[in-house]
Amino acid sequence: MRALRRWLDDTAGGLPATFWYLWAGLLINRAGAFAMLFLSLYLTEARGVSEALTGTVVGAYGLGGAGGVLLGGVLADRWGRRSTLLAAHLATAALMVGLAFSRHLVMIAALAALVGVAHSMPSPAFVAAIVDVVPERRRSRAFNLQFWAFNLGMAVASLLAGLLAEASFVALFLVDAAATVLAAAVIAWKVPETLPRRAATPAPILDTSRSDRTASVQDLRPAPVGGGGAAPRRAEVGRQAEAGQGRPAEVARQTEVGRQAQVGRQAEAGRGRLTEAGRGLPAGSVRPTGRRGKGRAGLGRAGRPRQPGLHTALTDRTFLTFVGLTFVLAVLTMQTSTIMPLAMRSDGLRPSAYGAVVALGGVLIVLGQLFVPRLIERHRKDRVLAVSTALLALGFATLAFADDVVVYLAAAVVWTVGQMLAAPPNAQINADLAPLELRARYQSVFYLAFPAASFVAPTLGGVSLQYLGDRHWLIVGGLGLLAAGCHLLAGPPRERRVAALRQLSTPLPPPPTPTSSPAPVR
Repeated sequence: MRALRRWLDDTAGGLPATFWYLWAGLLINRAGAFAMLFLSLYLTEARGVSEALTGTVVGAYGLGGAGGVLLGGVLADRWGRRSTLLAAHLATAALMVGLAFSRHLVMIAALAALVGVAHSMPSPAFVAAIVDVVPERRRSRAFNLQFWAFNLGMAVASLLAGLLAEASFVALFLVDAAATVLAAAVIAWKVPETLPRRAATPAPILDTSRSDRTASVQDLRPAPVGGGGAAPRRAEVGRQAEAGQGRPAEVARQTEVGRQAQVGRQAEAGRGRLTEAGRGLPAGSVRPTGRRGKGRAGLGRAGRPRQPGLHTALTDRTFLTFVGLTFVLAVLTMQTSTIMPLAMRSDGLRPSAYGAVVALGGVLIVLGQLFVPRLIERHRKDRVLAVSTALLALGFATLAFADDVVVYLAAAVVWTVGQMLAAPPNAQINADLAPLELRARYQSVFYLAFPAASFVAPTLGGVSLQYLGDRHWLIVGGLGLLAAGCHLLAGPPRERRVAALRQLSTPLPPPPTPTSSPAPVR
């Protein structure tokens, strides 16, 4: 009994109540989100639409999802997490009701695209809210529980959707809408706004144009009028962030005049990077690069600092490298729902065999995911991701030699374990790399990997399977092994970047109060 209590504490203990209400909302939402799973079947059977047009309508839903994650990220950082979640859920419910009673194909396609937008908007807001309320040391277990709830909800949705589809397709959309409203009610009732309030002076943000050099800093704070010591102090902060060290104690003891002089000298002696104080440039300006009409990244027109926004995430090299590796992981995972059923059919296996393989993966995740955090907590995230991606590669490469359902089931165990291991560190790294003020925008760029993979995997995979046959799975396995090696290479600089972000998020001590010194004796 004591062991069970300890396991429960390690798995789900220490998480705030707000997280559990978010978790409940996610579970209700996913358990009722079954209408779009049967959209293609609804169009072909109930509406008599051809397979080609059905693919176009389903593609419109995916295209809307790509726009929805970006819109959701921007709104979550501007409106707030709670407001974005409520707006997205209520919009989804209204669109589902519209789909239930639509008859014209053009209207169905337009509504499907809008549902894709509304369905994808909550993802960045959910993750950003979890990061807002859960302490850093417990985020791994929080994201693990989020992944578990997502898959548990999908399993319930699959069972309910099959029963409802046999009774009425219209009921699919209406029950989906009702479940979405219920999830919105839980969020409105119990989830407060978690968006951190903007400070009057925002913290510096890593210069994403030089994010491969993790020490680089871009200070976006406006210079106060008449603040003679502001620019030198910013220069000192930038120099110390580049060095990866804290603020020296002797600097804090100096007088203001002596401190400014020292900062100017230190800036000149820096690693080739001249600060505003070192060259006497105005606060907030940047030394020209030598190219006509162009200065440092992060500057807008007339040399004014460009405010951080979605472009910051889209130019962050360290973050985009991680998103690219996540995209490869998503392409591998999408094989199960896009290419594998075609391969099983060519092997002469019935649809029930495919259902058994998919069900096995879901059961393994529901039963085993809660044990993952304790298993991986002592290991570096990049190594865990490398192992998990390698397991996915091995599982799918095995399909090159599969000809009966037993081999497919065995391969499914291997790649499902890889998925389970990848979920917590993937979400944790995504949260760690996001600056506080851009948290939801970073989530939106991260979640773009999944609609992109849902397009690339079936498009290129279908061509590959048709012309290469079983060698397609060897190519998938090789791609996964390559991504595993890239995780090992990208891990150390990524960790240095996270450490730099943590250091910059730590408040600096206040500047020393200037003291009057006696006049020098001549």
